[in-house]
Amino acid sequence: MTMKIAFVGGGDATLAFLKFLEKIPGAAEVMIVTDEFRDAPALRYAAERQLRVSTNHLDALKQPDLDVLFEIADSRADILALIREHLPKRTTLITSDQARVLYRLLSAVIEGEFSSIEERFMHNIKDIKKSIADFSTITKNIDILAINASIEAARAGEAGKGFAVVASSIKDLVKNSRDTLQYVRSVLEKLTLIHKDMQDTRKALKPKGDETQTY
Repeated sequence: MTMKIAFVGGGDATLAFLKFLEKIPGAAEVMIVTDEFRDAPALRYAAERQLRVSTNHLDALKQPDLDVLFEIADSRADILALIREHLPKRTTLITSDQARVLYRLLSAVIEGEFSSIEERFMHNIKDIKKSIADFSTITKNIDILAINASIEAARAGEAGKGFAVVASSIKDLVKNSRDTLQYVRSVLEKLTLIHKDMQDTRKALKPKGDETQTY
């Protein structure tokens, strides 16, 4: 289930969170971003992406079925106190310090998950490549044996006809095996491309320099 969240505060910290959430589609729905200043970086960023924005922090409390409210604002103490006082019971409040810890934790978990998946993925690809190489060698040897058997069957004349049929079947089997190997190689190429996409995604999820400074 998609989590519905709101941000009170439109500074660099909220901007870093918004960019991070963009990289995890379906993880959360940003209901609103508020800041007293319309030119706040996260407010402008949210507006460009057609997210709801407001210069009134109290508008964050009006969002239906809000799951989490991030309070990352350097605002008047009375406004923040009012927000906390009227926060719906079902809504979890995350303060600026808590948001900083959460951001770093999520970054570390996702980076660790991708590294672990990538490691297992590459290990399996290596095993597949080795199996393909081994199987290719076996089929070549079987093909040579089948050719030799066909030659010997031809020399044997009438007595070798039955063996010639077996040798022919073996050659057909080798051909089918080669076709299968070619298919497996094409699948492996696709898996290699998937691995490249995983690497690109992992790099994209790493906090950029400006985001690292923010959090």
